Amino acid sequence: MKTHIAMLLGVLTLSASARTLYVTPGSLSELLAQDASSAPVVSHSRTADDILVLTGSIDARDFETLRSLSGVRELDLSQVSITRYSCYEPLFPGGTVFEEESLPPYALFGLQVERLTLPSSLRSIRQGALAATSLQSLTVPEGVTEIGDDAFYDSPSLEKITLPSSLAVIGRRALANCPSLSAVNLEATSITVLPERVLAATPALRQIGLGKIRKVEREVMSGSGVRYLLLPEAREFAPFALSGMPELQAVSMRRDAIIAEGTLMDAISLTEVTGVPDILPDLFSANCSTFSPTDVMASATSVGRFAFANTGADFFVLSRDVTDIQQSAFAGCSDLYGIDARQLAAFTPEVSPSAFDGICVADVTLLVKEGCERVWSDHPVWGMFNITSSTSGVAMTGEDSDSGLYLSAAADEVTGRASSGPVSLAVYDIDGRRLRFVESPDGQISIPLSELPRGILLLNLTGSHGGSRRIKIIN
Repeated sequence: MKTHIAMLLGVLTLSASARTLYVTPGSLSELLAQDASSAPVVSHSRTADDILVLTGSIDARDFETLRSLSGVRELDLSQVSITRYSCYEPLFPGGTVFEEESLPPYALFGLQVERLTLPSSLRSIRQGALAATSLQSLTVPEGVTEIGDDAFYDSPSLEKITLPSSLAVIGRRALANCPSLSAVNLEATSITVLPERVLAATPALRQIGLGKIRKVEREVMSGSGVRYLLLPEAREFAPFALSGMPELQAVSMRRDAIIAEGTLMDAISLTEVTGVPDILPDLFSANCSTFSPTDVMASATSVGRFAFANTGADFFVLSRDVTDIQQSAFAGCSDLYGIDARQLAAFTPEVSPSAFDGICVADVTLLVKEGCERVWSDHPVWGMFNITSSTSGVAMTGEDSDSGLYLSAAADEVTGRASSGPVSLAVYDIDGRRLRFVESPDGQISIPLSELPRGILLLNLTGSHGGSRRIKIIN
């Protein structure tokens, strides 16, 4: 009987590892005040006082008390149920009606504990409920179906969060501005929509599973450290959906997805994109300085404004179905050296006069089908390119690092020679795979172009003293 009365009165009990407090709705503040003289919460070493376990029931009033706790490193609410509560005057920014088994809006905003165990009966976490906390890790219990906007926003110490399979909805900026966050697994959840900036400003985040995601809203991971994205089910991308991801290197999408402007803009480390739809929107991958859209352009039917501006575009093949290239689509692409338009025959796609702003197009080779040179030359924009119908031996660039070496691709053969000593020639494809290697002790090499694969090739001639000469050709 005495033990039962003590629990009802909220008497604090000590164990080897924690203090346990039995609470009823709205009683927490009074119970902690009663205990302050005999067992203060504040502690300077890890003792039982550092860990607080609550049992019983609480409501919205008790969260105000929990939010102001000091000296508690671990808070265990796993055995607590949250009851419904309503009032006339709003409590914090959360309104006047608070549902059962729901963490109210901003209920634990700024909570200064390292570890928190949430109620096992919890069903939802509302807006800002755990924002700006000191949590280092958190497991959201199974049964939670919804996490609101800004739920964990601006929690600088949060390194890991485990989400339940029951989770179907996560709010805007829910995990944004968490610079230590390194692990998030959405693959195990039921989430199908990535909301606006949900994982923005998370530089420590490297990999994330998104297999069930069907819709991607604006700037979902802007400023994150994610390097690879696989989006096999995503069918809709909002403007700037994957923009501003400085570490992103490779993306795989669906060809039937609907993509909006700026999808990959400012992904400055991007090198590979697969599964891109044929209609490329404005600013698609603008400012992606390491990205060359060779594969993307091979199937593109329309290229929007600034789609590849300031990218690493160097060579691409125009799709046989391309109809238009719009304003500043390739502006600032200073590495561009060649365009293969042979599939288009005598059809010249519509092209804006500013499509290649900042590029000396007279130095860019435009390869057209034999017999169609006049049609392309008469075009007011395409006619400014260096037009040729040759299908082999078109030298694009060269680098002479040793005056004793000579390398050319002309008269249907590759010729290389050194003024003295042995010489070797390596032939690479556009992906850097070595296709052919020839050595000559007398310094003379000759290979018919017919013996080399079709496409863009890099020829590298090396002399005995380490000097080299390189050229790119279209074969």
